[in-house]
Amino acid sequence: MSQQILGWSGERAMLACDSQVMSWQEGGAVAHGSVRKMYSLGSHALICSAGLEAGVEISLALKGRVEKEGIDDFAQIDRLGREFLGQEYNHFLLQHKPWFIAHPEAPQLLYFTLAGYDRQEGQCWAFVLESKDLKLPFQEMAIGEIITMPRVLTVEARFIRLWADPAQSLDDLARFCHNSLEKIAACDDRVGGPFQTAAVTTQGVHFYSDFI
Repeated sequence: MSQQILGWSGERAMLACDSQVMSWQEGGAVAHGSVRKMYSLGSHALICSAGLEAGVEISLALKGRVEKEGIDDFAQIDRLGREFLGQEYNHFLLQHKPWFIAHPEAPQLLYFTLAGYDRQEGQCWAFVLESKDLKLPFQEMAIGEIITMPRVLTVEARFIRLWADPAQSLDDLARFCHNSLEKIAACDDRVGGPFQTAAVTTQGVHFYSDFI
C-alpha cells in the first residue's frame, strides 16, 4: 500500500506521499519503506508512483528522458509521459509476467501521478494513470482538484477547506499534508515515512519535505 495526497488548481499544485512500495515475499505481499517515490520532471513538474516497486525505476527513467531532451513544458511532458510510461511498463511485464502468473497472490497494481505547471495555458494540471491486474494500456482515473489515494475522506474534507482558504500559504498546506501522512501511518503499518511533500507553481518545483 502507498498513500498520496494531491491538490491542484489555478497556478499551484501540491503532492505528498509516503515511501512504501509493494513487493512480494514468501508468504504474501508486503509493504516496505525507505524508497523515494516522488521526483521532479524538468523544472515545473512532478511524478510519483504507487504500488509495484517497478514504478520507481520507471519514474526515474522518465525523469532521465525529460532531462536528456530538455523538456520543461508540462503539455509536452503529458504527451511524452503517457506513451513512455506505458512502453516501460510493457517492457517490465514482458520480462516478469510469467513470474506474476506463477504467483497470483503477488501485488499487481501500479499507478503514476503527474502534476505540473503549463506555462502556455498559465495553470497547473494533474492526472493519474492506473494499471490493475498487470493490464495495459493505463487507464486515466477521474480525479477532482483534491484527492487522497487510497481515499481518506476526512483528510480530503479538511484539505478542501484549507486549499480554498486564501489565508493558507503553501507552507501551511505542505505542513497539513505531512501531518496527515503521519497520522495515517500511525493507524496503518502499510503506510510509512520518510514522507515527501512538494509543490509546483509558476516559479517551479519546491520540496517542503523530502526523502532523507
